[in-house]
Amino acid sequence: MLHLYDRNKNKIAPLTNVKDVRVEKELNGDSSLLFSYPITGQYYDEIVEESYIRTRENEYIVKEIHELDEWTEFKCLLNVEDLEGKPFSHFEMVNSKIEDTINTALAGTGWTVGYCDVTKRRTVRKAMCSSWDIIQDARNVYRCDVVFDTLNKKVNIYSKLGSDK
Repeated sequence: MLHLYDRNKNKIAPLTNVKDVRVEKELNGDSSLLFSYPITGQYYDEIVEESYIRTRENEYIVKEIHELDEWTEFKCLLNVEDLEGKPFSHFEMVNSKIEDTINTALAGTGWTVGYCDVTKRRTVRKAMCSSWDIIQDARNVYRCDVVFDTLNKKVNIYSKLGSDK
C-alpha cells in the first residue's frame, strides 16, 4: 500500500487503485519507486513533484510525472535529502571501521548506522563532498553493501547481500 504525503510531510491519504507498482534497487543502495495512478483517481491532483510517497519499507520523493491517456506514471526516488544536503569541505577517517566512518559522516543529519557486520579497517579521504558521497566512497573502499532505511533513518551495512548465481 502506498501512502501520500504533501511537501511538508503531512499525511494526505493512502493511494488505492494504483497499478504497475515496482521498486528498482541499485547496487549503491539507492532505489526508485515507479507506479501508475488513474487521472480520475481521488487524490490525483495532490500527487505533485516533491511530494512524498511511503511504502512499508521506505519513503520516496516524487520526481517525475508522465501523463498518459487515462493513467499517469510517477517516478519517485529514495528520500536521502538529509544525506545529500550535508556538505563537507574535507573528510578523513584513517584506519577505522566502517561503522565509525559512516557515523562520523552522518553526524548532524539525524541518520545513524543500524546493522553492521563489517569489521575491516580502512582509510576514507574525500574533499568537497556530501554525506551521501562519503557513504558511497566507503562502500567501495570497504567492499560492502549498503541498504538505506529511510523511515527509521538508518544505514545498514552488510559484508555481502544476496548470493552469486
